Amino acid sequence: MTGLCLLDILLPTFHQLAHFDDSAYVRSGYRLVEEGRMTVLAWGPLMSVLYGLLYVFLQESPFWFVYLAAGGRLAIFALLFAGAYMCARAFSSLLEPRIALTIAAVWMVGLAFLQPWNSSDFLFMALSSMALSQLVRYRSDATLKRLALGSVCVGLAALTRNDGILLLASFVLLVFWMRPRPSARLFSSSWWKPVGVATLPALLLMGGYLAVYAVVTGSWEAGTMSRTYQAFEQGHGFTFRDRYSGAAMVEGLHDVRALFGTAAENGGSVLRAIANNPVAFGERLVHSIAGLPTKVSAAYGGPLLLALSYLAGRGVLHLWRARQRWAVAALALWHVHLLSYFVTFWSVRYTKFAFVALVVLAACGTKALASNLQDWRERAGLGVALLGVLAWEWGEAQHGVVPVTLVLLGGGIVWIFVTAWWDAPPKLAVRLSALGALALVLGVGAAAGRLPDGPLLPRVGQTIQERAVVVASEVLPPGTTVAAYGHKVLTAAKRPVRSLNDLLATEPSLSAIATWRGLDRVGGVFMDPYLRRRFPDWFIQLERYFSSHPAFFAAFSDEDSGTHLFVRHSVARARDVWRSTTPALRSGFDVYVLDDLLVYVKESCGAEDRERRFFLHVTPANAAELPERFREDGFEPRSFRFRQQGFVEDGRCVATRALPAYDIRSIRTGQYLPGKGRFWDGRIDLQEAGPNPTSARDASPSPTGPRSRSGRPGTCPGRTRRRAAAQR
Repeated sequence: MTGLCLLDILLPTFHQLAHFDDSAYVRSGYRLVEEGRMTVLAWGPLMSVLYGLLYVFLQESPFWFVYLAAGGRLAIFALLFAGAYMCARAFSSLLEPRIALTIAAVWMVGLAFLQPWNSSDFLFMALSSMALSQLVRYRSDATLKRLALGSVCVGLAALTRNDGILLLASFVLLVFWMRPRPSARLFSSSWWKPVGVATLPALLLMGGYLAVYAVVTGSWEAGTMSRTYQAFEQGHGFTFRDRYSGAAMVEGLHDVRALFGTAAENGGSVLRAIANNPVAFGERLVHSIAGLPTKVSAAYGGPLLLALSYLAGRGVLHLWRARQRWAVAALALWHVHLLSYFVTFWSVRYTKFAFVALVVLAACGTKALASNLQDWRERAGLGVALLGVLAWEWGEAQHGVVPVTLVLLGGGIVWIFVTAWWDAPPKLAVRLSALGALALVLGVGAAAGRLPDGPLLPRVGQTIQERAVVVASEVLPPGTTVAAYGHKVLTAAKRPVRSLNDLLATEPSLSAIATWRGLDRVGGVFMDPYLRRRFPDWFIQLERYFSSHPAFFAAFSDEDSGTHLFVRHSVARARDVWRSTTPALRSGFDVYVLDDLLVYVKESCGAEDRERRFFLHVTPANAAELPERFREDGFEPRSFRFRQQGFVEDGRCVATRALPAYDIRSIRTGQYLPGKGRFWDGRIDLQEAGPNPTSARDASPSPTGPRSRSGRPGTCPGRTRRRAAAQR
């Protein structure tokens, strides 16, 4: 029933998916399969694996992006509920599992706890809950298998979020403390075995992934320090959001670097950055603590947080009096990793990590409450909590009461007085059933009107951005890199993305766009409402620049929504270039020059042609135009792989590569494999002479001259005259 009431979240439509986070996870799975691109350990490789597995089965569907997101949400929701169930069963000696699950279901359904959805967060919560359940069961049966399973869950959690590393430390410490001991001594000869079993599987999972990553990429980088430092920098704008008008995380970067220094200056160490200015960090910490109650309230339902807090507090009191203090201590120590957010930043999402622990404590409190409701103090406490909920809701709704609160308050008061006025105290089972019925009524009432509209029918092409997906798929050749702020639309179109973040970090101006080093590396630019909302000044400048740029045309434009797709003329012609143009170079691939784009084409190509790497060396007419780091070599390298920039169509391999904006004297390109040398290479000399393509074997030397950049896309590619000279 809970899943059915959440179909509008678990089966999202395209416009419901976030531009970042969830869309980025889907993109990572797509890139893992299509490009073999592995995710750095600190950025959650388990998300890439999960969505990559789903992509293998769904990649042929035109609705693959929506189906992939929905499949991931369904799987993660099932794991989350399974984790809550396993925890409830593990603590069954202290609570009624059915009541714990009922409370969890009420908060998930009635209060939209799962919105906004973030796959990484909820998968981490699920794995953390499963590991905790195994730890509690180990306390009762002392079976090492429990520790091994728990360690696997912790290892998988570490492959989901950075927090998993701190969670492993908590897990090992709790195992050391909770293990069976022949005496009261904390240290005994038996500690090493359970601690080893608790540690080894998690380390093998993390170390195994690092080893595979190193073999594939040649790097042992875990990325933990760099991601932590990035979160520390982003956290400044997020913590002091009221000081910034636009994208706080981006605008706050200038201030945080001025206060604490850059990552390079601090060697990527957050602790060193804090030591540079402890006073500024103290101010930030105070501000973070002051804003925490608001975030907790937003995560747990606002006014109804009082009800959950009362039940959880009653549970803590009950466990303390019943001498089950180990449970309170274990639940507290299990969430020590949350303290790290005081260093980076607190988000509403992160406060939800304590959800399962609060549910367990609330279930314990509910059992204690139902067992002792004849005591007027129990009824008074619950009544005060419910009246507090009503007062809070009344104030927020401006003297109006929402149906959810009305159902909770009315049902709660009826339940209190009915059970109190009975001549004979009802059995505990009757009381628990009555409370469960109340929670069920609350859930149904809160879910009313939230059933989705046609959740099984993805509507790609209906909304503005979905139509942009269709246009991008039709106009842009596969492998064409597009500059964008968000990844969602272009990932759905299966096109590589070049982030605009480095441009957006500068002052908005047309000159900044013209000199942006990423401009000549992309075949198009996509602008969406999210960019307009976060960076309105930059949106205006980008729209002005590309709408008037002769090298680009608007393949898709909707002024009202602020959605634009600008595409290079040469890129749009690349798909059919072999039908209308003579190649500038004939060798392993035929190479065509389209003013600002190279197009590589080979008929009937095989897998080995796609596996070989392309090298590309561009020599400018004026050496002073070379980026400084390349001036010693005399050319700018732009090497790439087919899987990054190419596509296969009708058995024909086609790859594209954007050329620099400066005038070009010559181009040298070919294919190679590390350790095996070059398979073919050729040289294209650009000059003002008629096209005279020759094969790589027949090429002869000729004078060279600079390429003129006055030719504009949309004209005949032969306007840029060239001659090929190549050698096998």
